[in-house]
Amino acid sequence: MIDQTALPPEIVLREGAVADACALAELDTRCFAIPWSEQAFAADLNDSGKTCYYVLEEEGKLIGYGGWWRVVDEAEIMNIAVDPHYRRRGLAMVLLAALVRQAQKEGLTAMTLEVREGNHPAIALYGRFGFEKAGLRREYYADNKENAIIMLKKLN
Repeated sequence: MIDQTALPPEIVLREGAVADACALAELDTRCFAIPWSEQAFAADLNDSGKTCYYVLEEEGKLIGYGGWWRVVDEAEIMNIAVDPHYRRRGLAMVLLAALVRQAQKEGLTAMTLEVREGNHPAIALYGRFGFEKAGLRREYYADNKENAIIMLKKLN
């Protein structure tokens, strides 16, 4: 059961599907300097045993998504993205909460992610969810050689 209580009635949270791959790739180009391709999303969404994706829609338009990969007994968050016109409304929190709940439901022991060192809003969001800084990947991002902070959340 997906929790819709934190969303306005016009926005729907649902599990991602292979049919979303094109819309996900389009959203990624609006959100990230190094977007994923439609083929990359399709491959991930085809592998439901190893991935988890949630999407947000408003009137059939995809406005956000979040996803993780299962790595042994942990979840590695790949991306959380919200269309720039929909930011600052708590939608990333809704996506992150759904991802954490699903990882816990599947009995995973921890969640990890990399975040740009200069992405202070995302770092603050992850901190509110109990993620802690666990390391640094120097010059991780190819577009500008920015460092990535590795963050970790233990799950019970």
